[in-house]
Amino acid sequence: MSNNLYRLDSAASTLLLLSIDNAIPAVIYYGARLASELDAETALKLTADAIPNAKLDNRTQLALLPENSRGHFGEAGLQGHRAGAQFAHRFNVTDVKQTEQAITFFAEDDAAGLALQIVITCDAQSNVFSWQNTLTNTADSDYTLDWLSCPTLPLALAMEQMITLHGRWGKEFQAQNTTLQAGRFQIDNRRGRTSHEHFPGLLLGETHTSELAGEAFGAHLGWSGNYRLLIDSLSEHERYLQCGELLLPGEIVLKSGESYETPLLYSTRSSGFSGVSQQFHRFARRNILPEWTRRERPVHANSWEALYFDHAIDKLIALVDAAHATGAERFVLDDGWFMGRRHDKAGLGDWQIDPAIYPEGLKPLVDHVRSKGMQFGLWFEPEMMNPDSALFRAHPEWALQHAPYPLVPARNQEVLDLSQPELFDYLFDAISSLVSEYQIDYIKWDMNRDTLNAGSQFKGSQHQQILAVYRLMDKLNKAHPTLEIETCASGGARVDFGVLRHTGRVWTSDNIDPIERISIQNGFSLFFPPEIMGAHIGSAIAHLTGRQTELDTRAIVALQGQTGYEFDSRLLSDADRATVQHYTKIYKDNRNWLAEAKLWRLPAIQGCIHAQGLVSEDQSQSLWSAVSDGSHLHATAGKFKFHGLDPQATYAVTCLNANLPYLAHFAKALPAWMEQPSITLSGELLMQMGLVLPYMPPQTALLLHCTSI
Repeated sequence: MSNNLYRLDSAASTLLLLSIDNAIPAVIYYGARLASELDAETALKLTADAIPNAKLDNRTQLALLPENSRGHFGEAGLQGHRAGAQFAHRFNVTDVKQTEQAITFFAEDDAAGLALQIVITCDAQSNVFSWQNTLTNTADSDYTLDWLSCPTLPLALAMEQMITLHGRWGKEFQAQNTTLQAGRFQIDNRRGRTSHEHFPGLLLGETHTSELAGEAFGAHLGWSGNYRLLIDSLSEHERYLQCGELLLPGEIVLKSGESYETPLLYSTRSSGFSGVSQQFHRFARRNILPEWTRRERPVHANSWEALYFDHAIDKLIALVDAAHATGAERFVLDDGWFMGRRHDKAGLGDWQIDPAIYPEGLKPLVDHVRSKGMQFGLWFEPEMMNPDSALFRAHPEWALQHAPYPLVPARNQEVLDLSQPELFDYLFDAISSLVSEYQIDYIKWDMNRDTLNAGSQFKGSQHQQILAVYRLMDKLNKAHPTLEIETCASGGARVDFGVLRHTGRVWTSDNIDPIERISIQNGFSLFFPPEIMGAHIGSAIAHLTGRQTELDTRAIVALQGQTGYEFDSRLLSDADRATVQHYTKIYKDNRNWLAEAKLWRLPAIQGCIHAQGLVSEDQSQSLWSAVSDGSHLHATAGKFKFHGLDPQATYAVTCLNANLPYLAHFAKALPAWMEQPSITLSGELLMQMGLVLPYMPPQTALLLHCTSI
């Protein structure tokens, strides 16, 4: 018997993998970095299970690719067949290549005619590990692949607290807390995009794990299409996590020599859920996001909720002027500029400027935007077409469909089959020519419906569709190196580390009601850095909910991401314009360090005051917000305790609310420390004793700036 132990270390974690008799290795340890050395035989003694009664006669391992042929009773990591035969597999490791930050296992199953490659990489600084499997057909006959998971990870039974994200349009990224017990937890997403309903990721912790303390684990599948994520508990082993792309029947048939590569699974562990998030953020900034996200992020002004489909040039010019006077640096022309687009029932796919509303093209508008020193952005929905469009009338065969069954419309539109080369070229040429003609700085790339019956040439094509979307974005990025692309899918329905390799801003939700945004932005921050989060100040009465909120609250919540305006700047009073300018200046003064900041989500105060802070890498300054979404039980709100500061440093804390009377009139007096412009305290006192909050009724917010002196 040949047993081999493999090890990968990051700055904070150690991963140990054990292969017994050249079988696919298993994770035997994934935790805090070990100072001790270990050999294979000792590792086997420490981790080999007992052989219980009424079970298999031999010990089994939970391998990176679990195999039923070796005694695994759960979900096999590979499922497929050759015309119904050869449905089971048993791989043996034939070679291993290791560097300081990666291990690659090569394995073969000669009887099945398959080769497997397992790649595990570790980003030492962020403490994030990446996992991927690749399967190759080495036989002469076709192999139908039904399921290939990313490498399977064991989960300790003590990690029974689980947080997953769910939602709907206008209420994305809602955290759901579940206590894991016996049995299986499973999410299947068949919507053709990351989806509003279920996010491909989770956080795990022990019973006592919180935002700030306790062992915590996070995992995320970087894929923008269909997927399966499951946690299973077997009596033979502890729990395990398995996830991968959810394939349509017959979608992947490997001919001799062809390969299939799983999406990447990303994982990390830390102390506290905020620690896990910080590591995902650091990893995304260094390894996922486009380079331009590290540059100064401009303040957006979007035309949608101001004008909708009313593209009268005089109104647009006035809106540009008003947005610029308020502090906007980029003007984005939203839906309604192309052929036949007077409403959402026509025009999608006809990506030419409509001369009926723009007789001189976009030049007069773009020139005016440029004259104000602003950047120009344009809305597209490249993957869609309306049945009422010249494109559909000319090419109905370009729809993504399962012939001969009829199309299933949604939002009066159909999904385009981007795997068709002629269509792909049409879309690239149409978009690229407009980017070149008007020197467009930014594209708001929308995708407003789920896919159904995603077929092409009588076969399932959802996998090819996602790869084609990535390829189209990548080709545009290469043709226009300064172009920035935002991922938008009716808000936050397509956000993951897969699409973020090609995009660097997220339209988090179409719902910009600040009270609804508390939970939306909190859930988003579990995995993604806040500086890429589109967070706009909306109208006094939110368009999606009808809730009326104070301008200070709307602006403070918007400062948690990349801020912008979704209101009609032309209608602002002088006082409101001054308030927006105040908060815009705060964003501009701090955005450079905010782009690298650590996010600390603090425990909710009295269950209704939601607090968070962004702390600079050198701990010299931070911005903190507290937003109330309900009435607190006690007459006083309680204390705000800071986190992540240097305990030895001295800090000046200043309240940055533009209109303190908006808080002051709810009580006889504000806390004593707020009666002066700022208070100076040590980091230790701010973290251990904290500051007394003012009385905070529903829909109020507080913004604090903390800077070392």
